[in-house]
Amino acid sequence: MGDTVSEKAKEAKDAATRKAGDAKERLEETVEAAKEKASELTSAAKEKAEKLKEEAESESKNAKEKTKEHYETARSKAEETLESAKDKASQSYDSAAKESEQARDNLSHKSKRVKDIKYCMRNRLSY
Repeated sequence: MGDTVSEKAKEAKDAATRKAGDAKERLEETVEAAKEKASELTSAAKEKAEKLKEEAESESKNAKEKTKEHYETARSKAEETLESAKDKASQSYDSAAKESEQARDNLSHKSKRVKDIKYCMRNRLSY
């Protein structure tokens, strides 16, 4: 009976050792699979982050270019408006100068006429 119990204990021990070995092997396989999956996920995350970074840089570049275009357009329109205002001011100045010259001419003509009328009145002549 001692041998039988001893043999059964040994068999149970061997069975437990085999089961422990099998469990250890499955655990190692699971750990290895988890490491591989983690590595895949890390690589995928890095790729996604790089792609997002490139997209952000591209959008930033596009925004800068659009801003520059808007600035150039606004600057060009401002220059055109300024030139137009200068032209209008120059035309107004020229027009005012002509009117002033005409008024001066009219004034000297009227002044001469007034002098002639006064002369005629003093000398009782008809005008």
